[in-house]
Amino acid sequence: LDLLMASTMGRRLEQLGLRELATMTEDRARTAGIEFQRGVLLSKVAADSRLGGVFPSGTIVTRVDGRAVAYADELLARIERAWMSGSGALLVGVLPSGDQARLELEFGR
Repeated sequence: LDLLMASTMGRRLEQLGLRELATMTEDRARTAGIEFQRGVLLSKVAADSRLGGVFPSGTIVTRVDGRAVAYADELLARIERAWMSGSGALLVGVLPSGDQARLELEFGR
């Protein structure tokens, strides 16, 4: 998605292995053959990356730092705010298997 290249945080997430993301919709869920879940679909993640080691392609990120996230630009903005403040960001996602996983992004300054 162009959102990745349009923001500094998107480019940083790309370095962690994120290749494509999209706001999850009922149509996307139906196309993927999964149950709709509000969140951000990580459509393409490099399997051999830090991000891919926890969140493979098809993961839906549902929370950032304990707060629900529904839109791709919202996800990027929240992670960017955490980065700007020098804190980390805790992402919670639903894996393609249906299991839940967490990933702590740490931002060294």
